[in-house]
Amino acid sequence: MRKGIVVLALLILSGCINRKPIENKKQTYKEVDFQSVINLFYEKLKGQTLIRNYGGNTGQTKIIFENKGTFRGDYFGKIASDGQDYGLSWKAASSYGGEEIHSSNFEGRFEITEALDDYTYKLKLKSFKITSKEGAHDDIYYNVNFALGLNPEASYLLYRPGCHIKKLDKDQRLIEIAKKTSLDGEKTRGFIIYNKTDGEVFSQNP
Repeated sequence: MRKGIVVLALLILSGCINRKPIENKKQTYKEVDFQSVINLFYEKLKGQTLIRNYGGNTGQTKIIFENKGTFRGDYFGKIASDGQDYGLSWKAASSYGGEEIHSSNFEGRFEITEALDDYTYKLKLKSFKITSKEGAHDDIYYNVNFALGLNPEASYLLYRPGCHIKKLDKDQRLIEIAKKTSLDGEKTRGFIIYNKTDGEVFSQNP
């Protein structure tokens, strides 16, 4: 079953669907393995930006993919976003008429571990590291040691473009974001990473 999923995903991603049939299908099926699909996904993700942002004071975490599932990114939020208070509010208000702002820079790597169907793949956050130094760096900004939505202990799913929205996990936030960014209201547009454990969603078109 997985071999069929792997082959179909590879054909779709490489733009081979609707072209002339491959003459030696049996040989092709043997040659195509899961690693080939993984490598193709990594290439498709390279240079893509996925964002966790629900509007208002919910904060924003941005992931920019690089080579073979590695990524870098940043987090931006406020006390209302993440519930953390580092005592800068009075300084921020008196000096800038603003609020305490939280930020962080990070890097890491997602690993695709399993194909669940043609459009859904299991992900593991293989590595994750905050690269900014924790602490206040002026009267308003505080570098935190986290980024909302990214949790090394969480379970993740990767949905590739064109997934039927009705086949997504039954999470209201996930479905709403998928419909909001869909061109036809039925299929996903762009890649989506879903943190199942924490109910967090990263999409290409927030």
